[in-house]
Amino acid sequence: CSSDLPAAGLADALLTELSRSGDLFPFRDDRGVVVTLRSLFDRGAQPSARGKQLAERLAAVARAHPEFPVLVVGHGSAKLAGARARAFAEALRKAGAGQVASASVAGAQPVVPPNRAGAAARNTRLEIVFVSPAS
Repeated sequence: CSSDLPAAGLADALLTELSRSGDLFPFRDDRGVVVTLRSLFDRGAQPSARGKQLAERLAAVARAHPEFPVLVVGHGSAKLAGARARAFAEALRKAGAGQVASASVAGAQPVVPPNRAGAAARNTRLEIVFVSPAS
């Protein structure tokens, strides 16, 4: 549909910008442009120094693309996924990102079956979704 073209162009620009960093590996899905992050927390739900640095980088991108609300989705432990998503969303807001929300899906969307060796490390992650204005 031609009405989707402006949003597609905006998403292309955002995807290109995030790809230039070389270490974020963004992709597009039906929600928008997504960056998957792991190992952002030393323990508990407070971001590590690396987590805070990534929040600052992503907040700068969010400021440059205010038409994309940001959704932080926590995956993994039911006990920690929501708290970590909320903490990272707050770190994004503190770094200047505008529209930021958080959600937890806990273990509902595993990358690998939970009974596999090493599954917890693979399944524990945050998705930073730059929600497409056309979504």
